Amino acid sequence: MKRIFGIAIAACLIAPIASQAADTPVVVNNTTDKPVPTKVLNTVPTTVTNTATNPIPSVITNSPANLINTKVWNTVNVKVGNTATTPVPGVSVDNPGLTPAQYEVAWFSGTSGGFSETSYFTVPAGKQYVIEGISTQAYAPSSTEVILKVTTTAGGMTVTHFITGFKSSLIYTNYYLFGFTPITLYADAGSKVVVDVVRQSPPGTSIGYYSDVVFSGHYVKIP
Repeated sequence: MKRIFGIAIAACLIAPIASQAADTPVVVNNTTDKPVPTKVLNTVPTTVTNTATNPIPSVITNSPANLINTKVWNTVNVKVGNTATTPVPGVSVDNPGLTPAQYEVAWFSGTSGGFSETSYFTVPAGKQYVIEGISTQAYAPSSTEVILKVTTTAGGMTVTHFITGFKSSLIYTNYYLFGFTPITLYADAGSKVVVDVVRQSPPGTSIGYYSDVVFSGHYVKIP
C-alpha cells in the first residue's frame, strides 16, 4: 500500500513540469517609460549597387581643369615669399605718374587771306583725359587783348571754358606770351578738346599770327 501511494505522489510532482515545457506565449508588462531593452547581436553588412546615373558620392579631387569653389569663414593670413630685391609686382591704377599725357596744338591765323582761331585734338578711346595745366603763346598786335577758350565734353556734356585773358607784352617784335595756367578739366574718352585763341584785333589778310597751346595731364582708364 505504501508503494502505490509513493507512485501517486511522484506522478503529481512530475505532471506540472511536463506542462511547462510546452510553447506558451509570454506577456511582458512593459510601458512607454519602461520599454523592454533590446540588443542587436550581429552587424548585417549592406551592399550598395551604384550605376553611372546614380553613383556613390565620393571625395572630389581638385585640379586645374576641375576647380573646387571654396569659402573661407575666417581671416587667413597669407605670406608671400618675395624679397626686397624681388618684390610682388603691383599697379596703382589711379596714380597719374603712370599714365601721363601731353598734347600740343599749333596753327597760324590769317594766312593766305583766311582767318581761323580754332584747332583741336581727340582723346583716345577707353581713356578719360584729366587736364592739369595749359601753357600758351601767340602772336598778336601790340594793342590786342587775347583770350583762350577750351571746349571739353565731360560726362557727356560739352562746355566751353574761358581760361584767361591777357594784354601781352611785346617780346621779340610783336611776339606775345600767355604763360602757364594750372587747371583741372576733364575730357571723355573719344571726345574732342577744342582750342580757340581769340584776338581782339584779327591779323590782316596777308599776315599770319602763330598760336601754340600745350596741354599737360594724365589718363584715367575707363572700366
